[in-house]
Amino acid sequence: MPSTTPPQTVGPPATAAGVACCQLSVVVASRNAVKINAVAAALKRALPGVKHHVTGADSQSGVADQPFGDQETLRGACNRVASICLPQHQGCLLVAIEGGVGFQEPLPPSPALLGTDPGLQAQDAQQLQQQQQRRQQRREQALMQQQGGQQQAGTPLPGLECFAWVVVQAPGGATSQARTATFPLPPAISELMLRDGLELGDADDAVFGRVKSGRGNGTIGLLTSGLLTRQSYYEHAALCALVPLINPQLYPGFALAAGSE
Repeated sequence: MPSTTPPQTVGPPATAAGVACCQLSVVVASRNAVKINAVAAALKRALPGVKHHVTGADSQSGVADQPFGDQETLRGACNRVASICLPQHQGCLLVAIEGGVGFQEPLPPSPALLGTDPGLQAQDAQQLQQQQQRRQQRREQALMQQQGGQQQAGTPLPGLECFAWVVVQAPGGATSQARTATFPLPPAISELMLRDGLELGDADDAVFGRVKSGRGNGTIGLLTSGLLTRQSYYEHAALCALVPLINPQLYPGFALAAGSE
């Protein structure tokens, strides 16, 4: 007779309130109050049963001051976490937020590309490779224009988009990562970054006549008229990166021991 033993199942995700420990020390790999406050706000929502103390620390990204593309930006966030893995931070939750920019990808030429035609699926790898090659060519072209002044009048520079990566390392060493949403940068900002080599914050200040926008509402705050701020923009991604800590029964290595500090 066939077995009637029901299959083993994993319980439903725990509510955030179901995760509790005595106290959790959290170190953010930055001295920027916006990033520290974003992490603190995300923790308050994600782990309301956990008493947490959030501080900032100096860190090193090991990448360019203005990271370009997902790979470099994510590597910068990972490097920042690694740089604060110090004896005094043992047993702490470590978090890094690294902002970056990249070229905007063109929309598919036809809605048919969004379908499920098996014939299209065989082209996925080739299309991805072509996209990566085009992205690299655009970057090299933009850098050549920036360094050699080869931009011809009337020739537009490629558009840029903005994003950030959040990396979380649990006290036990397990890591999680999440990416923010992406938004397009105005052409005037993209041009200053590509042609003159400015970082996003400096280009933002130059275009909008502000000072140290990276420590305020940021570009997203201005472009959305305050509907989003730099802190809330980071907070959403931080919440996503904290998912394993909210559901430790589903993610090995993310359980917070009672009484941890």
